Amino acid sequence: MEHLASSILAASVCAGVRFNGDTVVTSLAAAVVLLGRKRAEDAFFSAMKANIDGMSDTGKEDWCAATIKAAKEQNWETLVEGHDVDTK
Repeated sequence: MEHLASSILAASVCAGVRFNGDTVVTSLAAAVVLLGRKRAEDAFFSAMKANIDGMSDTGKEDWCAATIKAAKEQNWETLVEGHDVDTK
């Protein structure tokens, strides 16, 4: 859940990355099956809070750089480089 929360937050606030929707949905579904809905929700929101706290402590740019680096080094499938298609 930590990687999932980091990926979703990074895709929302960091330039040059987006989350892989297919992998995110699969990860959420697996967490719900393994942990149950309530425990999966609690774990996700706890991880999201930890990430927001980390961003507040280190600053957005440093948090983004560290998160993107970790995603690359650990081959997270939930966070990919690139931008969403501009529909404007």
